[in-house]
Formats: sequence, C-alpha cells, structure tokens
Amino acid sequence: GQAPYILAGQNYKIKHQWIEVREGKGALFSMYSVLGEQNPLLIVTQGPVPHTNLPSNSSTEPVELEFEGKKTTGGLIKIELAGVKYMLDWQDNGYYYSCGGQVEKDELLKIPGKLTQAE
Repeated sequence: GQAPYILAGQNYKIKHQWIEVREGKGALFSMYSVLGEQNPLLIVTQGPVPHTNLPSNSSTEPVELEFEGKKTTGGLIKIELAGVKYMLDWQDNGYYYSCGGQVEKDELLKIPGKLTQAE
C-alpha cells in the first residue's frame, strides 16, 4: 500500500522482497548489493507493522536522523551478526522503517535522509 523508498544514484544491484509479518500485513525488504558480493551491503525495510527481528541482547541508542526532509528520532542498534554492523529503525506517518548492513555508523545515520519514494 506504499511506494518503496529507494536509495537513488548508486550503482547497486537491488532486490525487493515482500515478507508477511502477520495476517496479510508485512514489510518490503529492499536489498542493495555490490556486484560480486555474497551478502547485501544494505537492507532497507518499510511496512505498516513493526518488523525488526532483533537479537534479544541488543540495546538501542536514541539518535536524531533526517527522513523526508525533517528531523526525527530513531533507534541505533549495534548488531555485528552475519555481516551486519548496525541497524537503524524509525517511524513516520504510521509506518515502520529500518536500515542496516555492512556500513559504518556515520554512513548508516545518513541513509534515511538519502531515501526517496518511488513514483
């Protein structure tokens, strides 16, 4: 029910996958890969229901980020599992978003501000 947010202007291979979370509601996973790499460099998720699946021992640090041209607060989670270093999650207009992957913390915090919604 929502157009995907994409990271424009990058030379990535992009794979979109819809995953049902509960009773017909789910999240769109957009995986950004560098050609020749096995694991995605970045994964961006969006959906109308909470969809982050975090390790039980993870702790969230509140952070300020920019999304849709405005400042908002999100949560930064240090993961270091299966190639993922950090994950960032936030909410906007009743939707839940997250991004994470093999990028450093400073770079990850800039990703939400670079996302644009597809037409």
